[in-house]
Amino acid sequence: MKAILSGIFLLQLLCGSINAQQTSLDTLSNRYDIRNSVTPEKVHLHLDKPYYAAGQSIWFKVYVVDMANQPSMLSKIIYVDLVDNERRVHKSLKLPLAAGLASGDFALPDTLSGGKYRIRAYTQWMRNYGEESFYDHPFVIVNSWKAQKPKEVANRASGKLALKFFPEGGNLIEGLRSRVAFKAIGSDGLGVDVTGYVIDNLGSKVATLKTEHAGMGSFLITPLAGNNYRVIIDSTLSDPFTLPNAVKDGYIMNVTGNGTHSLLVRVTASPSMVGHEKEFKLIMTAFDESTLQSTFKMTRQFADINLPVTAVPAGIARLTLFDEKDLPAAERLVFIRPDDHLKLKLETEKPVYKPRERVKMTLKASTENDAVVTGSFSISVTDMDRIIVNEVNESTILSELLLKSELKGFIEKPNYYFTSTVESTVRQRHLDNLMLTQGWRRFTWQKEDQRIKYYPENGISISGRLLRGGNIVTGGKVTVFTPDAGILMDTLTNEQGRFMFDRLAFADSMRFVIQGRRERSKANITIELDQVHHQPVTIDNFQPDLEAKESEIINSKLKGLKEELLELLNQGLINPTHILDEVAVKAVKDPKKLENSSKLGNTPADYVFMNDQLSDNNLAFALKGKVLGLDYDINPRTGVVTAKLSRNNLMSGARNMEIFVDGLHIGDNFSELNMADIAYVEVIKGLGANSAIYGDKGFGGVVVVTTKGHAGMPNTIQTLSEGIIKYVPKGYSLSREFYSPDYSVAGTKEHKDDFRSTIFWHPDVFIDEGRESHIEFFTADTPGTYRVVVEGLDYRGRLGRSSLTFVVR
Repeated sequence: MKAILSGIFLLQLLCGSINAQQTSLDTLSNRYDIRNSVTPEKVHLHLDKPYYAAGQSIWFKVYVVDMANQPSMLSKIIYVDLVDNERRVHKSLKLPLAAGLASGDFALPDTLSGGKYRIRAYTQWMRNYGEESFYDHPFVIVNSWKAQKPKEVANRASGKLALKFFPEGGNLIEGLRSRVAFKAIGSDGLGVDVTGYVIDNLGSKVATLKTEHAGMGSFLITPLAGNNYRVIIDSTLSDPFTLPNAVKDGYIMNVTGNGTHSLLVRVTASPSMVGHEKEFKLIMTAFDESTLQSTFKMTRQFADINLPVTAVPAGIARLTLFDEKDLPAAERLVFIRPDDHLKLKLETEKPVYKPRERVKMTLKASTENDAVVTGSFSISVTDMDRIIVNEVNESTILSELLLKSELKGFIEKPNYYFTSTVESTVRQRHLDNLMLTQGWRRFTWQKEDQRIKYYPENGISISGRLLRGGNIVTGGKVTVFTPDAGILMDTLTNEQGRFMFDRLAFADSMRFVIQGRRERSKANITIELDQVHHQPVTIDNFQPDLEAKESEIINSKLKGLKEELLELLNQGLINPTHILDEVAVKAVKDPKKLENSSKLGNTPADYVFMNDQLSDNNLAFALKGKVLGLDYDINPRTGVVTAKLSRNNLMSGARNMEIFVDGLHIGDNFSELNMADIAYVEVIKGLGANSAIYGDKGFGGVVVVTTKGHAGMPNTIQTLSEGIIKYVPKGYSLSREFYSPDYSVAGTKEHKDDFRSTIFWHPDVFIDEGRESHIEFFTADTPGTYRVVVEGLDYRGRLGRSSLTFVVR
C-alpha cells in the first residue's frame, strides 16, 4: 500500500505545476544573476520528539524540496548523520528518496554519552552549495544509565555585549529620515534585552531604542551632514557604540504592510536625485526566483508603490530598487505571509481516554480557498508528562523551510514567528526586524562562477574507468554481477574509458564482482572505481541556548526516562551493551586468520583493537578514550583529522601520529581511512624500541591498520585477479517499523508495563485529493496529557503543521 500511495503522489507531482507570475527582466539579466542556472534543494526532518535518551530511538521523516517548496524530483538519495558536540559522526544513514520523501531511524546505544548532538541531512547536490545549506538540527541526548549532573548555565550578566546596526535599504542618507534595525547579542550568542539612546556630536539625544524580541528592535533617525552619532546603552556591560556614517546622496526604501495581501513601499530620494525623466524599477524576487516588477518615475522627493503579493509564494522575498542606470540603489528583505497555506485538522473521537485504550483519529487537509489537497504527512504522539514541550523552541517544517534554510547565521527560536502565542501584528513586526538584521544566504547581484562538483543521484551507481597499462580502454566490456542476488549487468566503456551502472537499489553490505575485458582478454586490465568520500563535519552549528535546554531536561525528566528504558529492557525491545573506559588487548583472538601488517613480528603493540571494538566513523574518534593520552584535532577548513599522544608532546614536542595501512605509510590524515575496510588496528606509543623500527616517523606514535582484504576478510574493494575486483559499496540503510502494541489482541503483554514516551509514530500518512486519513493507536499505561503533531506538504509546495492534545486518565 505504501508503494501505491507514493506512486500516486509522484504522479501528482509530474502532472501538477505552479506557475508564479514572473516579469521579464531582459534589461537586467545580462548584468545580474537574478535567476540561478541551477536549482538548490532544501531539507526538513520531522522528528518524533524534541530530545532523547541513550537507549531510545530517533524516528524521523525526510522532506526534500526545491526552491518553491515542492517535493524535489532531482535527488533520489539522502544522507542523514548523527553528529556529536566534537563534530564526530556516530552513524550515517543512506536512504532512498521517492518524490522527495523518505523515513528512517537511529537506534541510540545505551552507552552513548549524554550531551549536545545534532542531526545533519543533505543530498550530494546540496554539497555544491556548502555545508551551511544542509539541514542541521541540534538537540540533547541524556544518558539515564550514568550519573549525569545538570550543567551550570553561564551567568549572562557577565561578558561583553555586541550591538550591530542595519539601516533599512542599506545606508543612512544625509537629511533623510531612516529606520535603523539593531541586534544586541550577549557573550553566549543569544539576544539580550537592552534600552538606550542615540546622541549626536553635541551630546543631544536624537533617538531612543529598546529591544522587542530576541535582542532585536529598530528606531528612527534623521542623520545630518557633518554629524556622527553614538549609541549609549543603559548598562555597565558596554562602551558606547558608533552608528554607521551617513552617505551624502541616495535613496531610502521603507516598507509597511502585513505581508499577506500587499506591501506599501515608500522610496525617498535625496533632492539631487530627483528627476522627472528618471525611470526606476522596484523588483521583488521570491525565494523560488519568481519576480514582481514595478516601474515608476521620481517626480518628487518620494514615491509610493503598492505591491500586491497574493501571487507570491509564502516565505522570504527580496526588494531591490534599481536606478535609471539599472544599478541596485537600495535593498532589503521582506517576509510574505502564506495566504493559501495548508489547514491541517486533527480530530479524536473524544477528549479523554483510559490507559491502553484505542484512539481513533482523523486528519483533514484543506486550504483557505478550499483547493483540493494531495499530500504526504507524518504524525507523532508523545506523552507531555515525560517530554518537555515548548512550541516556540521546536524545529518545524515552517521554521525550517521558510526561515532557517534561507537566512544566514543562527536564528533564536525560529518557530516563535509561526506560533499563535503572540498577537499577529506584534509577531509580524518582530519578524520584520529579523528580515532587516539577518542577510539572505543564497542571493547576490554579482554573477558567480558556480562550479558543479557533485551531481544529483538517481540511485546508487557503480562507475569508474577501465585501464590497460595505465592507458584508457575504449569499448571495453565491463560486467557486474552479485553472488548474493543473482544480478548480471554489462556495458561498454566510452571514449574516455568510463563506464557506469546507474539507478541501482540494494541494501548495505551487498557484494559485487566487477570484471573488465578488452577483446576477450583481461590481461593487464585495471578497474579504477569512482569513490565519493563522506562529507566531513567542519561547521560548529550548535544553538547557544542548548546548554539551558540540557540542564532543564536532566533536572526534570531523567527519572521518567530511566523508568521507560528499564521497562523496554525488560521486554527485550532494546538490547543492553557495555563499554570499557579503556581497552588494551595484547594479542588478537585468532592470529592464524589475521596477517600482521606491522613490522614488529612477534613483538606486541601497546594496543590492538578488532573492528567490532571501533564504533565511530573516524578511527581517531574511535581510539579516543581507548588509548591513554590520545587526542585528535580537526582542521575547520579542510576537515582533516590528525591525532597526538599527550605523553609524546611533553617529551619530544607536538608530533602527529603516523598511519601505516597494510605496511604502507599514508601520512597522518585519519579522514582518509574507511572504517568499513579495517580488520584490526595496532597502536604503538612511540619513543621506544617498538616505534624505533619506523624511524623518525615513529616519534609521535604509530597507528598500524590491517585491512580486511589484507587479513583475508571481506574488503570494500578487493582485487581478485587481473581485470576482476570484488566491491562492497555502501547500500541503502534499512529502516525499522515503529512498534505500536495492539491491546485489542488478547494477552498482548498484559503483564508488561507500558511507559513509552513516544506513543505513536507514523511517517507515511497520505491524503489523496482531499480525502481524510484515519489513524489508530493505543494509549500507554501512564496517565497525563498526550500531544499529537502532524507536519507535511502537498505537491504544490504548500506547507502545513498542526497539533492537538487529549487526556489519558
